[in-house]
Parts: sequence; structure tokens; C-alpha cells
Amino acid sequence: MLSELSHHFRSFQAAMQFMTCIPAGSIDDISPAARNDMLIWYPAVGAVIGVILILGEWLSSPLNDFMQASLLLTIWVVVTGGLHLDGLADCADAWVGGLSDREKTLKIMDDPRCGTIAVIAVTLTLIVKFAALTSFQNWIMLLLIPILARLMIIPAFLWLPYAREYGIGSEIQQALSQQKRNRCKVIVAVIGVLPLVLISFKLWILLLIVLVTTFLLWRFAMIKRLQGFTGDCIGLLIELSEVVLAVVFVAYVWTT
Repeated sequence: MLSELSHHFRSFQAAMQFMTCIPAGSIDDISPAARNDMLIWYPAVGAVIGVILILGEWLSSPLNDFMQASLLLTIWVVVTGGLHLDGLADCADAWVGGLSDREKTLKIMDDPRCGTIAVIAVTLTLIVKFAALTSFQNWIMLLLIPILARLMIIPAFLWLPYAREYGIGSEIQQALSQQKRNRCKVIVAVIGVLPLVLISFKLWILLLIVLVTTFLLWRFAMIKRLQGFTGDCIGLLIELSEVVLAVVFVAYVWTT
């Protein structure tokens, strides 16, 4: 029992290390087995990010809406180390520069340089998030968005092949036994329903519709271009999910 708990704690540590800049021990202390099981802990990482955002909202509450939104967006980016925005940028460059060619697209993703399309994509994403935070914010929104966005990583690994033969993503997918796949499906179902405790059924349905639609469109694009996905594509999925969820929250509040 203790060894299993220790294993899951190590997996959570690994997920924190790979998805945030929050100190979570040394990567050298994480066994390959624990690292390969970190998939189920990504929503928990989202919960940690959400709690940090809630704390940031509370501390910045005396400020005006624009300054508070600026600080919250800064925290949002810094706590993740800009990792997902980097994935968004790489995908934007690769999709435009790859010219529908799989190998060229993958090659551009590996290029650390940032092109014009990448800058535009990141800028527009940050503008939409800033506008959403300026228009409306509460602790429920700040908690659920990071959780649900990172929940999408699990179906990505379950229902798409990894596009490269190497890397952490490839190792995680190869380690997905049928038992682990079933556990992942249960986690997706449970976390997908949990927001009903905090929000209305109508808002939950709207969030579910846009989240599933975003995932399916992302999946279609990945299959058509890469016949799979990469780590950068996961960053793109997270950023897209966070943006559409934020827009839905704001639209719901302003129309009801």
C-alpha cells in the first residue's frame, strides 16, 4: 500500500515537473515507471494551477480590473513556464510552413526559432485570455479552466498515436496497458462530471460541448497532418481549450 502511494506521489511529482515551473524535486529522483504513469495526474496539476490563480485573484482584489487581469495572466504564464504557449507557437509555425507535408511540419516544430505566425498566434491567445479575465473572473472559473484543459491530455493519449518514435510522450503511450487505459477513461468521466457540483447544468453542457468540439477539431487536424500528435501539439490543445473555456464562461455570465 505504501509503495503504491509512493509510486503515485512520484508520478504526481513528475507531472508537476513537466507541466509547471513549481519546484517538485529533481527529475533524476523519478523512476521511469512513475514518469510513465504521470498521465492521470495532469488534471491534478491543473487544480494546483487553479488554486494559485485563485490566490492571485484574492491578493490582487484591491486593484482595478485591468491591473488584476494583467497580474493573473502573468501568473498563469509564469507558473507554466510558457510551456504550452511554446507548443502553440511551434504548431502555428509548423502548420503554415509545413505546407501539408508531415516530415517538414515535424522538422519545423523542432526548430527553436520563432516565426511571424507563432508571434501572432501567441499574441492573440494572450489578448483573448486578458479580455476574458478583464470581463469576468471568479474562483470557479479560475479553478475549472486549468483542470478541464489538462484533462484533455488523457483522451489525446488514449485515442491518437504519438507521432514520433522517441520522447517522453512515446514512452507514456507505450506503457498504457488496458488496465491503465480503463483507469484513464474513468478519470475522464469522473472529472468531466465533477463541475456540476460548482456550476449550473446549462453552463456545464455548454462547456462540455465546446470542449469536445475543440478536441475533435484538434484531433482531426493532428490526424490529417501528422497521423498523430507531439508534445507541442499537447501545448496547442491546452491553450485552445483554455481560451474557448474562458470565452464560454464570459459569454454565459454576460448573457444570463
